[in-house]
Amino acid sequence: MGLYNFRPSVRPVPLEVHISGFPGKHYCPRMATMNRPAFQAIRQHSPAKPVLVFVSSRRQTRLTALDLIAYLAAEDDPKQWLHMSEQEMEQIIAGVKDSNLKLTLAFGIGMHHAGLQERDRKTVEELFVHQKIQVCTQHCLHSLMQEWCTYDMTQIFLACKHVLCDA
Repeated sequence: MGLYNFRPSVRPVPLEVHISGFPGKHYCPRMATMNRPAFQAIRQHSPAKPVLVFVSSRRQTRLTALDLIAYLAAEDDPKQWLHMSEQEMEQIIAGVKDSNLKLTLAFGIGMHHAGLQERDRKTVEELFVHQKIQVCTQHCLHSLMQEWCTYDMTQIFLACKHVLCDA
């Protein structure tokens, strides 16, 4: 199996990649220090377009999503990443099993990892693909990108919290 590395200029959907380095030897503190810069990068580079935040573990999908909510709480519009009515989202949330996902979806943030029930994962995928939620924290890059790269998204900004391979 080979690794294919395509320059952004040959992609069917334009892609901007911004990479920031963070010092630190200890995993948990380093991951925590990346959340505010990721939030600021979303505000700067993709204030209204879809954003995937790749993280290195299932647990980190939850921690990052919850930190993003904390930063949103200080904004004038904490639900700025929710692109549907709150009533519509409440109906969708009623069918979601994961309690953390229920909380994050209300703010327009999805979480996607193998530990979620399939129905919850499909809900997040549908909401993100149809741009009803703007941000999704994601653990497994490969499986999701295979599906989502077929959609014509105007921009996907990758705020990576782990090693970025131009896949």
